[in-house]
Amino acid sequence: MGNRPSFVIVNTDDMSEKLMKYLLPAGRHMVRDLGYRFVRYRDANVTTPWCCPSRSSLLTGLYTHQHGVHLNQDFPPGADNGGAPAFHSRGWNEKTFFRWLKDVGYFTGFVGRYMNGYAEVGGVPIPDLDQSIVIKTEGPYFDYTLNENGTDIAYGSAEEDYQTDVLRDHALDILRAAPDGKPFVLYFAPSAPHVPSVPAPRHANELENVKAPRTPAYAEPDASDKPQWVRDQDWPPEKEQAVDARFRDAARCVLSIGDALTAIADELETLGRDDVIFLVTDDNGYLFGDHRWESKKAPYQKSVRVLLAAASNNRSRIPANKSYPHLVSTNIDIASTLLDLAGATPTHAVEGTSLAPTFTSNDPIHDEIYYEMFNYVAEGTPARPIPSWRGIRTPNEKLLELFTGEREFYRLDVDPWELDNAIDDPTHALRIADLAQRLDVWQRTGDDSVLTSGGNGGPSPDGFGHRTS
Repeated sequence: MGNRPSFVIVNTDDMSEKLMKYLLPAGRHMVRDLGYRFVRYRDANVTTPWCCPSRSSLLTGLYTHQHGVHLNQDFPPGADNGGAPAFHSRGWNEKTFFRWLKDVGYFTGFVGRYMNGYAEVGGVPIPDLDQSIVIKTEGPYFDYTLNENGTDIAYGSAEEDYQTDVLRDHALDILRAAPDGKPFVLYFAPSAPHVPSVPAPRHANELENVKAPRTPAYAEPDASDKPQWVRDQDWPPEKEQAVDARFRDAARCVLSIGDALTAIADELETLGRDDVIFLVTDDNGYLFGDHRWESKKAPYQKSVRVLLAAASNNRSRIPANKSYPHLVSTNIDIASTLLDLAGATPTHAVEGTSLAPTFTSNDPIHDEIYYEMFNYVAEGTPARPIPSWRGIRTPNEKLLELFTGEREFYRLDVDPWELDNAIDDPTHALRIADLAQRLDVWQRTGDDSVLTSGGNGGPSPDGFGHRTS
């Protein structure tokens, strides 16, 4: 295909796989009324299930141990390893997919959440943006500030100030500003459904009977085979009630995201844009009680598995609705996909694989994918609940290594909820050793200078990725 498609990249925040169904009305509208065709990725995974590391990977196509943004904010202070300040000090904001697409003629727009610590860098965060609308105030859905193309604008508490709706309207304005005949890339990143998960007033009374799904892993009753951090978690009734309330409000927030997707698709139809690819994803999953854990950063599937869907109103690109069953590595593969479809050249070697072949084929594009999570603490302070960890995943297996020395191995084909840690099963010993070797080789690639400590308990003796030779 000689023509370059336009892109709408939707990156939500803390969108558990369990919340995806609340986007279905928007998807049905796009398919039935606007002629879009979808690919739903049933095994989409982020490489690091945490906001800033994941977003840095999406923008650069690099793993966390390569781009060096390990955390949401520097730790220890001044370590240059957290959030937007680290992303900028390392120069990555000038080496994102926006640069690559702009170099081949794309109009570029950003709307929504950038990264924690953005207020410290301020202004237009990525120099290759034609339009930039960035959330400056972390968290609130009302009474917040946006930086609009370099100028701070405050919003209040009126119904029309609801943040997701305001971001939607800015996205529509950017689409209208894109020159006719020129491809565009719009990155739309609402804070929703991140805590405090305040729904739009129009959705505040919906879904009153919704609760967090009681999966087989919910409040895992027997955690005797799990690492200490899981065994230390309790699940009293008040926590269960709080998680149910959090899930219900998150679902209501997702309804507003669906409203925004519908409005964006409708505007593209009005503008006559007939070669657009949507890529809808999230920065991490959310457990909502699975394995006794409420939120993210955990190594389990509901933390690393995320929403990913591709859609196009050009049937020569995606000819039919389909479900793709194989592994994809979401926040790494998207950059490679943009490069492939736009015919662009990156500023550095990227790590992912283009999703474009999956639009028309069900052949696998990955034999294995990798995970990593850095979660530092200061010496002498209480440990954070989840230690640093890394992992390797094949279609049917998953090996996890924690900085504490604990390990986990799951046969996902027979234990998809990760209830039976088979690390000590001698029948898997050779396979575990092979996976461990591959994991070690993988994480020794890239810039080892960004790995200066290993996680809970202070500096790592061999660094989870440090070269030892």
